[in-house]
Amino acid sequence: MWRGLVFVVSVCLLSIPVVAPRASAQPTETIETLTTKMPWTMEAGTAVSTGSAIYLIGGFRGGAHSDRITRFDATDHTFANETARLPVPLVGVAAVWTGTEILIFGGQNQGGGNSAQTIRYNPATGDLTFGTNLTSSRAYVPTVWTGRYAYLFGGAVGITNIRYDVLRYDPQTDGMQVVTTATMPTNERDGAATWDGTRAVIFGGVYEVHVLTFDPATETFSRPSVSGFGGATMATAAQIGPYAYVFGGCDRAA
Repeated sequence: MWRGLVFVVSVCLLSIPVVAPRASAQPTETIETLTTKMPWTMEAGTAVSTGSAIYLIGGFRGGAHSDRITRFDATDHTFANETARLPVPLVGVAAVWTGTEILIFGGQNQGGGNSAQTIRYNPATGDLTFGTNLTSSRAYVPTVWTGRYAYLFGGAVGITNIRYDVLRYDPQTDGMQVVTTATMPTNERDGAATWDGTRAVIFGGVYEVHVLTFDPATETFSRPSVSGFGGATMATAAQIGPYAYVFGGCDRAA
């Protein structure tokens, strides 16, 4: 059983389901809109926190595909473009912070094609290098970092071609493998995922209303009993302590 509560707050176009798998009480939460504005509109981009800064990667910026990596300083609320850029403008990339570098996977280019690249970016040095490619191209992939591996769950090629495989990337060996013991049990396109310390928690996207968990120790999926999550296409998610937060996205397709 899922021993926790699901909280859903809806404010106009912003939805914030708060999923608490192990906590007993919901903390007091507030939402503050900063007076600082982004230099451009942004959608289908990726945000990665290093603990001291947030890096915004690719996405539609001002309506156009972007190859930029932009650093947001959470202290003084300033934006600064990094010198390093993605090899091509991309939307829907997956990215995680390992503690020393940002791993960037896949994405969709301006022509509608998908990337199979693995990009490794070190914010401290500004170096951008390439790792072993994904086993096949894909975009909008729910991805988590476990402390040793990055796991990528499914993803999409174009609009209707869905990937069902699970990939495991080891940055220490630069090894990319298909997890042969695990296949996505449902259509996982445009979903979101967080890491709760022991499991990945995956929130369904365009085709499915579900919450899945993935245990890397056994590399198996489970479907916990939860309520209150209606699905969200191209949402983004983050974990703080025992709570998983799912932000925004579009209404799920009928």
